[in-house]
Amino acid sequence: MTFSKSVPNERRRCPSEQNTSGSTLFVIAAHVSNRANCALLTDTIRSITCFHPKDPILIVDNNSPNENARNAILAAGNPALHMLRIRRSRGQLGAWRAADAHLRARLTSTSKIASHEDRRLPSLNRIARVVVLQHSTRLTGRVDLIEGCEAVALAGVVGRDANNSWMDPHDRGTKWASEVAASLHISCLPPCTHSHTIRSGKADSPLDWAAAVHSVAIFSRAAWDAMSAMRLWEHDGRHAVKPTQELWHSKTDSEGERKVRIFNNGLEKLTGILLAKLNRNPQPADKCSVPAYRRPLCRYHEGGARACNTTRHHFTGVVKIHGGTFVEGAPVEICSAPQATSKSAPPHS
Repeated sequence: MTFSKSVPNERRRCPSEQNTSGSTLFVIAAHVSNRANCALLTDTIRSITCFHPKDPILIVDNNSPNENARNAILAAGNPALHMLRIRRSRGQLGAWRAADAHLRARLTSTSKIASHEDRRLPSLNRIARVVVLQHSTRLTGRVDLIEGCEAVALAGVVGRDANNSWMDPHDRGTKWASEVAASLHISCLPPCTHSHTIRSGKADSPLDWAAAVHSVAIFSRAAWDAMSAMRLWEHDGRHAVKPTQELWHSKTDSEGERKVRIFNNGLEKLTGILLAKLNRNPQPADKCSVPAYRRPLCRYHEGGARACNTTRHHFTGVVKIHGGTFVEGAPVEICSAPQATSKSAPPHS
């Protein structure tokens, strides 16, 4: 599949012809802390239903308050959707681990949703692709792999620019990603700068890489299974690599939340490193990614009038992570938590 370099149409609608096969599993990491984020989750579910109506959705709810995630799911109206509630948040990487447990037939049941009984997600062997999203990642089109790539960053990438403060090698998230890469014996270029990462005399060239924005990506089933075998989490009775163990072994909610914030930031870098590894060091480094755009946030009012403000939103040809939505927005009243203040940005899931 190829993607246009032109800016996508902001008013795109659901396609009239649906060719989805049910072979792509969508995994949404969610922590729905307030009504604004509840509406975002509803919009994300509706956007997946719009472009992938037959594909299964697994929501991993990281201990959202006030039944918020459940309310968002009910408002979205997708009866084929399943939710797993995690009492102690493990962040996005925890959602990946839960999805892997399902794919490896280790997930025994999902939570009740409306009148649905607890049940497993169906058709394990039919899943050919896995898409990982945050609860605010709305689709703007169908997602698929790019030809020649086993895994693709769907929300754009950030290159290894030494002048970019986001790529600061001293950042705790960057350090953590570098430590994980070292534990996986992955050699990668700065700011992946752990002392053991680039090994002298190693036959493989250090990986060039680019951070995957919001860790939004699609993996072929083979690439997903290869990543699972790296032991980011426990695998076939073997312990997870040391830098991720502290996330899995957090003993209190406050301790876990502190680590989740660090690891969610670092996961964007680690995802980029993993994509480079799974795609065998593609050149250029952003080859296996969908181009991203930023422009003023605009809304359409009655009569077709278009009003824009100074807020910037970020989107690609297939996903949108900031700003408004490409499908009709859900009302914030669907959730019971207090409304987020105007200064509060939706947090990472």
